[in-house]
This record gives sequence, structure tokens and C-alpha cells, in this order.
Amino acid sequence: MDQYEYIANNYIDHIQEILVRYDAKTIFLVTGKKSYELSGAKKRLSQQFDKLNVFRFSDFEVNPKLDDVVNGISLIKEIKPDVIVAVGGGSAIDMAKLISVLSRQDITKIPSYIYGDAEIRSSPLPLIAIPTTVGTGSESTQFAVVYVNNVKYSLSHPYLLPKYAVIDPTLSYNLPSSIVASSGMDALSQAIESFWAKKATDSSRMFAVDAIELILPVIKKAVDGDQQSIEIMARAAHIAGKAINISTTTAAHAISYPITTYFNVPHGHAVALMLGDIFVYNAKCPDMVSIIEALCDLFNVKSAEEFCVEWYKLMGDIGLKFDFNAMGIKSVNDIDVLLDNINEQRLSNNPVSMKLEDINELLMKRV
Repeated sequence: MDQYEYIANNYIDHIQEILVRYDAKTIFLVTGKKSYELSGAKKRLSQQFDKLNVFRFSDFEVNPKLDDVVNGISLIKEIKPDVIVAVGGGSAIDMAKLISVLSRQDITKIPSYIYGDAEIRSSPLPLIAIPTTVGTGSESTQFAVVYVNNVKYSLSHPYLLPKYAVIDPTLSYNLPSSIVASSGMDALSQAIESFWAKKATDSSRMFAVDAIELILPVIKKAVDGDQQSIEIMARAAHIAGKAINISTTTAAHAISYPITTYFNVPHGHAVALMLGDIFVYNAKCPDMVSIIEALCDLFNVKSAEEFCVEWYKLMGDIGLKFDFNAMGIKSVNDIDVLLDNINEQRLSNNPVSMKLEDINELLMKRV
């Protein structure tokens, strides 16, 4: 499905120009609980929504649950909106993507679509995705994460790609530094994983390189609140999303999901926790020499081991803890929880085969 992209400061002030294309009278607005106000989006959209029927949906958890999706679909059926507008981070945008697509399918089969047992056929409600963070790239992918009984599923379909992506960096100016750090490392991890993924293509690698080259010089300044750096990060996150939309992610993401679910570590932070170690692991494969060398050049390091040191130093410099004990991961039992809940789909896309015993060895070194 084709997407219209708008990347510009203050573009949120022109959302009405998109809405008139649908002669929209009723809007289903999906937002985070706090980010809608804190980002300034509420104040800036209120005038444009003044003559419209707007129903806001924000009653869902940070990591979207299937029950929340079903609740949103029930509201859609009642409200019958013309357009969905999503404003927020990855969770809000993923929630909107799921609702926009699944509300148009057979609602008696919602779990079957999540599990891949039923085929998505009907086109979605039009969706305008407006990110307020600088890292998830959800607005530029055809994937949406949803949790069922603490198990992460990633629904994938071209219809999940929002029809419009509006990247307005000014909405991220007031982000807490911790969110800039976590989401920024998410974008950087996405770019690295996209570069080496089994499903990587020339196009995904081109996007990945662009994202890395944009992020590295500015991520520290962005975390400190520098607005120009935040603007660059917003563009880079969108590009990193385009990269993984082609290649999908790999082992670092596969391991991150249970770290988030069971130890409450924000997604980007959780991904970054293992990426340095996985970089070294992948580098041991002779087939990876050229890929690792190219990534080392991008990061201005001479070896995978030096990359690993610099990676965790970067995390520390931007205020992200990388000690497993500080994350609450302290015992063999904790490691077993992670091993029991690794996402096999993402793990299978890692360029070097990783068995559970390999992951266990990496994890045990960190506790």
C-alpha cells in the first residue's frame, strides 16, 4: 500500500488539509495517555478539530494487549469514523494500525488474524499516523505489535502501513530525556539489524546507512534537548522504520520483548541491552566479515569487540543502564523467563544461527 509522507516542522498545523480529502466529519483519535498534551499536539489540533466529531481513545496499556484492540474495535463499530488519527509513540500508532485494519475484517475472527490463521482481505480505515517520539518508526512499517497473555505477536500486512505519515519534529521538543534515549537507541538498533538481517536488501541497507549516519552525531545532543538534533533524530527514526519495513528485525529485538514484558524495561532500552553482545556473536561467523566491517566503519571502530565497548558506553552516556542487575535480571530463573519467551520469528531472521544455549551463554555473562 502506498504511503504519503510529510516531514516538516509544524506540519501538524496542516492536518485539516488531509482530512478534507476524505470529507471527514467524524474522527477516531488514538493517543497516549499523556503524550497528546505534553507534546503540544492537543492544543495544536483542537482548532482543526473544532467542527468535527472527535472521539479520543487512550484507554490502553503501553504495550498493546488484544483486549485493548477489541475494545477499540467495538468503539469503531459504534462511532463509524471517516478517518483514524494516531498521535503518540509506537504503542499508540500500533494500536491505531490494528484497529484500522481489524475493524474492517470479520470481528468474530480477531484472534485468528493475530495468530495468522485467518487472511486479512478488506481494506483498512484511512489512518494518519503522527509520531511524537524519535525512535519507533511505527508510522513507516506494515507491522503492529500486540500482546496476548504476555506473548508478543507481530501482525504483518501491507494494509497496516498508515496511509499518511506526518513527522513533525516540533512535537518531540518536550520529550523527557529518558524517552529520547530509549527511542533513539531503538532507531539505531533497527538500522543495525536491518543492515545485517537475512531479509536485508540493497534498499534496506541504504535506509539503514542513512539512519546511522544521521543518528550518531546527534543522539547525545538530542537527549540533552537540542532541538535541531531532535529534528534530525525524527527524520532518522522514520528512515530506520523504512529499513525494517523491508528487512524486519533480528536477535536483539527477539530477546527484547520478554525483557520489556517481564522486567518493565522500555522497548528501545531493552533492545539495546543485548545488541552489543549480539554484534560480537555475529562477527564470529566468517560469512559476516564484510557486513561487520561495513558497520564498524560506520561507527568508526576497528573491531566487533571495540563496537561492543563503544555501544555500552553510548548507552551510559545518554543515561541508559546496561547492567542486568539494575534491570532486575539477577538469577538463573530470570534468564529462564527470557529464554522461554524469545520471539522465534525475529530470531530466525538473525544472519547467524542462534540456539537457546547460545543465547543462554550470552545472557549468563551479564548477570
